[in-house]
Parts: sequence; structure tokens; C-alpha cells
Amino acid sequence: MKQKVRKVWACILVFALMAGLGPWPAEEVIAENSKSFSSDNGEVEITLTESKVNEYWCEYYLAVTNHSNQSIRDWQLTLSVNDISKYRKSFGCQATVKNDKLVVKGQGNGKVVAAGSTYKVNDDFKICFGGEVSFTGAEITYEYGSQSTGGNEGSVGSGATYMEGYQCNYTLTGQTKDLLYEDTPYGKHGALHVDGLQVKDKYNQPFTLRGASTHGMHWGDGETFLNKTAFQNLRDEWGVNMVRLVSYVTQGGYTQGSKDKLDKHIQEGVSNLTDLGMYAIIDWHVHAENPNDTKSQAIEFFDMYSKMYKDQSNIIYEICNEPTGTPWNQIRPYAVDVVNTIRANDPDAIIVVGTNNWSQDVDEVATNGGKLDDPNVMYTIHFYSGSHGESFRNKVRTALNAGTPVFCTEFGVCDASGNGGFDLEEADRWIDFFEENGISYCCWSLSKKNESASMLSPECNKVNGFTNADLGATGAWLINTYRSRGGETPTPSVSAAPGASAVPMPMYLWAVCWLS
Repeated sequence: MKQKVRKVWACILVFALMAGLGPWPAEEVIAENSKSFSSDNGEVEITLTESKVNEYWCEYYLAVTNHSNQSIRDWQLTLSVNDISKYRKSFGCQATVKNDKLVVKGQGNGKVVAAGSTYKVNDDFKICFGGEVSFTGAEITYEYGSQSTGGNEGSVGSGATYMEGYQCNYTLTGQTKDLLYEDTPYGKHGALHVDGLQVKDKYNQPFTLRGASTHGMHWGDGETFLNKTAFQNLRDEWGVNMVRLVSYVTQGGYTQGSKDKLDKHIQEGVSNLTDLGMYAIIDWHVHAENPNDTKSQAIEFFDMYSKMYKDQSNIIYEICNEPTGTPWNQIRPYAVDVVNTIRANDPDAIIVVGTNNWSQDVDEVATNGGKLDDPNVMYTIHFYSGSHGESFRNKVRTALNAGTPVFCTEFGVCDASGNGGFDLEEADRWIDFFEENGISYCCWSLSKKNESASMLSPECNKVNGFTNADLGATGAWLINTYRSRGGETPTPSVSAAPGASAVPMPMYLWAVCWLS
């Protein structure tokens, strides 16, 4: 990331909720180099401090101060923003766009603020926008007490993956099915291509990829579930037909010491998925970076893998996960060079290109340089339902109306930090929208990390053979959604012969899987 240029100013927001009363109106207070809002009684103060990275990215760090003589819990800040379309994501809190306002809530330890104290977390308690904004009004509500009533306790999962009153509607046996290759997803649908705005199969029929993303495969959270049986569980009982193999570029990843480990995981993962008749995304996981910074390594990476898999048609290449602070007219030249590298070896594979600001500005492709001159290239939208709602679907609509084919290679059913409150209703709206428009999608993440985005409970002590007791809320939602909205749970027509290879193509050594 480029060195930050910092411009600091404060936004102090104070409100109170008296017993039985609604939020008090905020009064704007102007001070030198700051903009503040304060409630009449002054019990709670919320400060936003601006950190401008560049003209395309601006972060606002939060601090919640409780001036009262008793603890407060379950606080909520509702912000009026001059341009709500610029909202991108949150860290350490749950932020959701509702009714053209940004609703910010505490999560985890930040839900409760003790009397006379301030809650803030350096660099991990903030809301982020695609450029500077101004806050034109605010409301704060809260309750008194030290025990939060909000969202981590429940009937599925444990720790941060818990959700009260939510269950998987299907009984998982943890067993696998012996399938003929022709009964697998790839066996049924074969090589995929892009026709206009949609993915289509070998019969030129629309086909939806419903995927599960690994966590970062160089970390323990991502390595644990990279085995063939785990992938087969996803295929046979979860309604998953594709796995995204996540290779972080930095953060100790491919270009920072983990090349050999990640190459091994990718190759074993592709081998296992090919054996199972599933589709694989090889993900060059640029994370909040400019992809041009590691362009030479990306070209080397995709040259190697497109040569390795040029005869396999179940592979999709994702060439930059989440560029940030990099407008499309800067991403496009990178994409042209990487796509040309792949095409020199594999002329037909689907390639997916990330878009600016954590792959949220897919509407910018058509207006700031245009698509690539390649019919099998698609463009990325990412969403986290606790942070991204209708205004972001409108960006996808704009892209589709401009003729830009869209693929959702990553989404979550919590907020964009990966560890905030769940919003399953908003997630359902997104999937309805994708199904209506023939957009494929892939959920984050196949992990038991103690965060809400994990599909498995942190108490899961297995590496495969998952049953209902092993699920977190994300995993339960995924199974309910994928299986009810068309996800295949294959039934074998005839058992495959023991030891028979199901793959009519060369195999290599490989591996799989990380993560928000």
C-alpha cells in the first residue's frame, strides 16, 4: 500500500436513550479541525477520526466513550452521510446501509462500554469509504447494563460462529457417495464458457457455480480442511460444486516466504477437486493492495499454472482478489498482461478480474476503460451482507446493464470485517438477486477460525466427515441456501468401481484452501 497521507479531524457524536424514550436528536457542534454531534444529556460520545489514504479511499476510526456512571450495552450509531454510495466496509464493528443511512453497531467486546471508559481498537475499529465523505446527522441508541443481548449466543455453532435460533434444515451424515464421473458436477456440465453475461455449460445451458472459499492456505485456519474427503463432503451434502483455493500474495503469502507451501496446496487441491468432478478457482489473493505492485510475480504464477492445467477445463483463474485504492483504468493494464499470459497457454478458461475497493466497484469497468477484449473474462463483485445492501446491488445492475459479466468470487453473511453481526435476510436478498441474474457465487470461508464468517464451529475437532454439530451459522446458512436454491446433492446411478480413476485427464500433485 502507498504511504498514507493523514488528515485528522474528529467527529464526536453524543446521544442518549432514556427509559421508554426514543433517540434524542443530535445537535451539531463545530470545533476547530473537527465536526461533532452531541446529545442533550451528553452521556455517550462517539468520535470518528479521519485517515485519508488517497482520493479513492478514506477511513474513519471510531472511539465510543461512556460518560455515565453505569455500563452501557448494544449501542447503535445511525449516520446520515452526504454520499452513502461511497461506503465500502467496516472493521471491528457491524455497519449496514439501511434507508440511505449507515447503521453502525458494536460487536464482540465492543458491544459493552464500562462507566467512565472509552472503547477503541487501534487500526481495527473503523468504517471505510471510497473517498472523503461528510456526516450530516446522527442518532445514537443504547441500553444500560453489562451483558449484551446481541447475536453470538444461539442454537448453531459456538463462539463467534453462534447464532441464536438458527439451524441447518438438513441432516448431515458426514458420509461420502461413490459416484461415476458422469454424475459429478463436471461430469454433467463439462467445460464452461461465458455467453454474454452468463456462465454456460458444455450444452450451452446457463449454469450457476455455487462455491466455498478456503481461508488463506498458508495459515492453519486455511490448511486444516484441504483434504479430498472434506471437499467430497461439500459436494455430496452441502450443495457445493466449486472450491476457491486462496493463495495470499502478501501477509506472509506467496511473495513473502510461503511459495512452496502454497504451490503444494494449490496442486493437491486441484487434483482432489478434479478427481471429484468439481470446479476449482485458483485465486491470486491480492488483499487491499494495488495488483501492479506484484505484477511480475502474478505473470510468473499464472504462466506456470496455465501451462500446468492447459488440458483441464474445470479450472477458473482469479487474477486479483480485492484491489483497493486502484481505479479500473489502473487495474485494466495489469489484467491485459496477465490475461495474455494465460491465453498463451490456455485459450478458453474463464478468467475473473477483481475491481477497485475490495471488488465492489464493478460498475466502474464500463465507464473507466472498458472490458477486456476477451469474451471469457468476468469481473468481480464481493459483498458481506452485514455491511453491503441495495446500493451495492445497484452497482451490479449498472454493470450488467452496461454489458459487464459479473462473478461473485467471495461473499459473507456477516459484516465486512468477517467477524461481525450476521444479516441472513440481506444475504438471502443477495442470493435471490444472483439467481435471478445468473450470477455465480462463492462463500467465505471453509474454516473453524473463531469468527462469524467461518463455516465450521471453533469446537469442530474433525478435518472432514462433518455433521450438524460441527457447523457454525455461516455453514448452516450455506447448506440451507445452496441445497434449497438448486445446489445439487448427487445421487449415484451406479457405484464406481473401487480404485477406478474418475478423471479422464492427467493428474498432478496439488492442494487447497484460507480467509475476511
